[in-house]
Amino acid sequence: MNYLIVGQGIAGTNLAFTLLERGNSVLIADIPKPFSSSKVAAGLFNPITGRKMSKTWLADSLFPYLHNFYPKLEQKLDAKFFHTKPIYVPFDSVEKQNNWLGASADAKYEGFIGNFVGDKYNSLLKNHFGGMTLAQSGFVDTQAYLSASAQFFKKENILLETEVIASALTLKSDSTGSSVEWKGQEFDKVIFCDGPQNADNSYFDFLDYRRVKGEIMLIELEAEESFEHIINRGCWVIPAGENRYKVGSTYDFAQLDSTPTEKGKQQIEEKLQDLISVPYKIIDHYAGIRPATYDRRPFIGLHPEHSQIGLFNGMGSKGISLSPFLANHFADFLENGSELMAEVRLNRKAERIERKKNKRIR
Repeated sequence: MNYLIVGQGIAGTNLAFTLLERGNSVLIADIPKPFSSSKVAAGLFNPITGRKMSKTWLADSLFPYLHNFYPKLEQKLDAKFFHTKPIYVPFDSVEKQNNWLGASADAKYEGFIGNFVGDKYNSLLKNHFGGMTLAQSGFVDTQAYLSASAQFFKKENILLETEVIASALTLKSDSTGSSVEWKGQEFDKVIFCDGPQNADNSYFDFLDYRRVKGEIMLIELEAEESFEHIINRGCWVIPAGENRYKVGSTYDFAQLDSTPTEKGKQQIEEKLQDLISVPYKIIDHYAGIRPATYDRRPFIGLHPEHSQIGLFNGMGSKGISLSPFLANHFADFLENGSELMAEVRLNRKAERIERKKNKRIR
């Protein structure tokens, strides 16, 4: 098939590579933005999240898949951007220590929760109760990944640095099938992977996006010792080389722009100062808008009335871990007619309402 992919962020890039690997023809249209959510993202992938130590949705499928997906692309692109690194979670109470130790014995966490550590990084952290390590975690250097991918796509002449406006698409449909015409070229399908701006796309104005601004800082520790792990308690601290670390993040649903704020800086610093015990200096501070959804699940599928228009979007803060596996899932749907899982379907809100109505009728 012949696809036009709109957007070369994490979602669009991973979908493009997935479709290319399957022998499809792909053209990507994207206008580079220095503060896109993908480019300023920390790139963290973490199997256990939240205060309640929840295994992230689809973890048993996502993590084996991404640990194969990104290393293969490193070889293809001759670039280094995939970094496996355990997460160290320092406990902030005896209760939290007991909860984590109890969870580590639960079979559902097998392969994800590592060892209890009693005295890790005592010179750097407020670490009075020890901590636990998490496995299968790490981060993707999103800047390096997207840059290397863009170079590859340009070399293959499949990346155009231009905008795709929904009104500029000409939809065609007859007895032989459907297609989309754009700038004199014809495509079997156009797939929007355009991040938070998709909320303004007239074809998808029925979807319930909840865009959220996130801010992160780049800091340098004023200490001789450094972190070998990613640190996560209240905020995450991700190694960025030369005793520098990315720290974040914030969630702002009101001020939706890419301008860092003093309020965001203060929120991050409060969490950071509750975690580390050594001085630091702020090197940089930046922000981006995440394409989050009302139920924190992606929007994936084809338009209900125009089957030549598709969507692969709304990954939120977990695009690095979600999009490789879900790109393959979407490709199975596009090429083989496989059913999309209910949690990502575009009409899932209506489906839930209908199910509730049917239960009341019974």
